[in-house]
Amino acid sequence: MQTIENHIEGDLSGILKKHTSWIASPFTRPGNKTAEIKDWNRKLDLMVEQAPKWDIGIVAGVPSWCIMLMERVIEKYNLKTIHDIWPNFQVYVHGGVFVQPYLKRLERVLGKKIHLLDTYLASEGYFAYQQSPERKGMQLLLNAGIFYEFVPFNKDYFDEHGILRDQHKALTLNEVEAGVDYALVISTNAGLWRYIIGDLVQFTDVDQREIKITGRIKQYLSLVGEHLSLDNINEALKLVSEEMDIEIQEFCVYVDTINQKHCWTIGVEKEVDSAKVNRLLDEKLAMLNDDYQAVRKYSLAEPVLKSVPTSYFYEFLEKLGKLGSQNKFPRVMNEHQATQWNSFLSEKQE
Repeated sequence: MQTIENHIEGDLSGILKKHTSWIASPFTRPGNKTAEIKDWNRKLDLMVEQAPKWDIGIVAGVPSWCIMLMERVIEKYNLKTIHDIWPNFQVYVHGGVFVQPYLKRLERVLGKKIHLLDTYLASEGYFAYQQSPERKGMQLLLNAGIFYEFVPFNKDYFDEHGILRDQHKALTLNEVEAGVDYALVISTNAGLWRYIIGDLVQFTDVDQREIKITGRIKQYLSLVGEHLSLDNINEALKLVSEEMDIEIQEFCVYVDTINQKHCWTIGVEKEVDSAKVNRLLDEKLAMLNDDYQAVRKYSLAEPVLKSVPTSYFYEFLEKLGKLGSQNKFPRVMNEHQATQWNSFLSEKQE
């Protein structure tokens, strides 16, 4: 957080911390001094040191970093589960990424069942939250100064690079359908006007105005018309993980335009048969997406896949100066990101 001319700027976590209710502030951890530390590793070390002094009931944040904190606490104090030190921990409010790949890892640090709740919070506004663990989607906030529109995410309205075409149609809430990918458009009383947020959403319940996030406009694959969404990718990886009994917590993919194929990297903690994972992933994607199945027969070459330790993904973020709870690993990489990633992997193998 810093003052620039007559206003304050900072990342979202800093803004939220500054505006935490005075009622909740005494019960919120970590305190301001720790929260203001910019060095993520130093901040994490301090939180681990302070953990025995806290009585935590609710944890909120991105899964990878929250679980990492709990793992560090367990290791530091030689515990079996996080409930040995925080017995009243009952609710985990997550957001920012698809939580499914992290569930097994989360279960390992828990001593008893907790409630999971999803949220949809961005720098531009607070859009939705899960009202109950039993609900599939998140309830749109309709009284928070935000007007929502929805552009169907298809080849008629978006090109192969995810750029909105001149001829398009934005739908209002009374025109949407369940199970359709929409690019979210917002207008807010903070000054944004018909702003494309970059996220893709689907309605899980049109009448109740409940949605789920299915991906990002720029994070989808369509090298030769396969139109793979991040939702397709996450679901395929989930199916592969279950069938092979492995945990794939981190992953990325990019396109090789010269050889017309997808290139995958997955993060795992044990030795896996990468060829088998690749074959299964290819099959699951074809099962989930008809376009992918069609182009794999004629124009899209067989994908390639390599497995690396999960820690590589966090080391890469740290090398880029992006280690911390406000940064997420790019799932679908552009050419520049892919070059950086491959260079990093080459250094690790030397």
